[in-house]
Amino acid sequence: SLAPSGMVEGLEMNALGMIRNPLKRAQAFQRLSRKLQDLRLAYERMELVAGAKRRKTSLKKEAAMRQALRTAELVEDAMRRYEQVFSNADILKLKAQPVHGYLADPGQSLM
Repeated sequence: SLAPSGMVEGLEMNALGMIRNPLKRAQAFQRLSRKLQDLRLAYERMELVAGAKRRKTSLKKEAAMRQALRTAELVEDAMRRYEQVFSNADILKLKAQPVHGYLADPGQSLM
């Protein structure tokens, strides 16, 4: 809130100060207490519907773990699919060619 914190307290006291009758003041407090209790119960019900209470760090750890597992699965799948390409000796010969060296480091001469 942009308002000073003392302003809220002042408004609360002014609102309570308007209720001069002690009986009505007690009834107002009871209504307020009931509403707060209802809000708390509604919040707890929503938590139960959503599942167990979990912290943000727990959710982040689980997401990171799932992502790491999925990445490992994809790498393993790629290695299995393209095993012949990765194990091909021609790739090593290609890397030994002067053109490949020049493309990797253009400052190097071709000879």
